[in-house]
Amino acid sequence: MSKLENISGVVNIDRRRQVRVPLELPVEYGDFGNGTYHSLTEDLSTHGACIQSNGPFRVGRQCRLLLALPHQKKKKEITGKVCWKSSEPGARRVGIQFSKPIDFSIPLAATEQVLRRTREQTEAHFDRHYHTLSDACVWVNSKDEIVRHDKRFLALLGYSERDVKGRPFYDFAYDEDRKRLSQVMAGETTGLSSLSNGVFRIQPKEGAALLWKIRIPPKPPWTTSREIYIEHITEFRALRDEKHLNHFRQILGVAATGFLTTDLLREVCDPFTCLVARLDLLRHKLALERKKSQGANGDGLAYYAREIQKVEQLFEHLTKRFKYVVENTYSLEPVETTRFDVNDCLSIAVSIMRMYEESVAESIRFDSQAEVPEIESNRQEFLMIFLIFLFLSRDCLRTVSEKTINCETKKDENHITVTICHNGYLQQGKYLDILFDNDPLDSYFFKGHSPHFIDTLLHYGILLLKKNNTKIKINNVPGQFSLSLFIPLVPDN
Repeated sequence: MSKLENISGVVNIDRRRQVRVPLELPVEYGDFGNGTYHSLTEDLSTHGACIQSNGPFRVGRQCRLLLALPHQKKKKEITGKVCWKSSEPGARRVGIQFSKPIDFSIPLAATEQVLRRTREQTEAHFDRHYHTLSDACVWVNSKDEIVRHDKRFLALLGYSERDVKGRPFYDFAYDEDRKRLSQVMAGETTGLSSLSNGVFRIQPKEGAALLWKIRIPPKPPWTTSREIYIEHITEFRALRDEKHLNHFRQILGVAATGFLTTDLLREVCDPFTCLVARLDLLRHKLALERKKSQGANGDGLAYYAREIQKVEQLFEHLTKRFKYVVENTYSLEPVETTRFDVNDCLSIAVSIMRMYEESVAESIRFDSQAEVPEIESNRQEFLMIFLIFLFLSRDCLRTVSEKTINCETKKDENHITVTICHNGYLQQGKYLDILFDNDPLDSYFFKGHSPHFIDTLLHYGILLLKKNNTKIKINNVPGQFSLSLFIPLVPDN
């Protein structure tokens, strides 16, 4: 029995300038009364030939087909038997077992005409769906070596044309991703696969890793090269280095490639994941706005506008979700505690901000005067406290040019002092009211306020400070802003 699969495989040219196509016909089934009958669903029109039949086929019965060729008046008769190709539940497929091997020839000129027409239609389809939203494109041969590329590819990698031409495309991937990328590309060499895509880390000539979403359409039978479409998504999901990745995995236990905002929203169950989701959304929005402003065409502009609208809807959803979560977790009842290092906790908070805040990625400095003793408390609550006030500091820096944030810790006899300072200042009076309110429980939860995200964030931060007997001191002078947290070494009695 012939191996039953679609006929869009490789065609061979013989010495007589003719194309010989192995004939393998898939058919599908349909229910008619008490029996299951089958009719052909695939023809050879892309190769200049067409199969004709006089009616439906039934599994287990003999069948007769007529093969009509454009260059022959007489139709060729084919006999065989209809049989099951696959009988898995819900995925039954049938094929035809031929009485004898079938091979036929078509003049090359007729085939070339059909292939040319098909190629033009396919290329127009790819241009419309992939070029519009891709950031770069390369062409590789059967050995996966780069034979052609556009200028955007060189601009993203920082290499010259001499550096990339002739090199296997997967050479530019990180070692951990290289094997997976080569396997994806190997699956496309026959041209029988559907569109493949995946996310891979790519090493440029200089700088940190790039995160690329790669699309590989099936290789058309008329060409020896394949197109690879690249979408540069570093701004959306890149984890800046292994240190940040390790911190991130410690906190949330996620996979090495990180996660998308939509995944976070499904798992939002506490204020911490709400805040991380908010940071992820903000970075996603900034990346979309940057791409939209880089001269996208009409289709691209429409695409980015739709995406930004979705992000705005997610912002609204997340703000409501965050308020709900906080209102249901504000209780001052004891929670599980552990001993942890304040320096390490603050370092993790700084790393998270660097990961998600493109504008301050390289401008948060952390310095510890000396080693500080461990404290007994809830580690995630203090991590949330540090993130809240770093987030507030980022908001203070919107209107200043120097955006450096300095963090430091020091110890005296009774306290560990954590200080955050920068050149901005708090302009919103409502934020100051929240920070210096003596009873945030009464002012927030029992008066029906409907604050925005940062309002809720600050209220929750003050609740956590109160719960952990931590005092706050703020110097809100433009250009000399400082916020100090005094963490007791011995809990107050």
